[in-house]
Amino acid sequence: MRITKVVAQSDSVVVDCEWAGTSSQDLQYENGSLNAGEELKFNVVSFLKFRATKMFQQIDYCTLTT
Repeated sequence: MRITKVVAQSDSVVVDCEWAGTSSQDLQYENGSLNAGEELKFNVVSFLKFRATKMFQQIDYCTLTT
């Protein structure tokens, strides 16, 4: 995973990152397919909320870019 941007304000943090991995099995998805052993790439944005120095909420949005 490579973090490309972090923005923090008050009790919220937004993290933008790129993630890559290798498919362990054949995959079918909306725009095509991948064979086992092929690389997957995602753009991921995570929205984090903190309360009393502890994270209490995380929402992730992922887009497959392979």
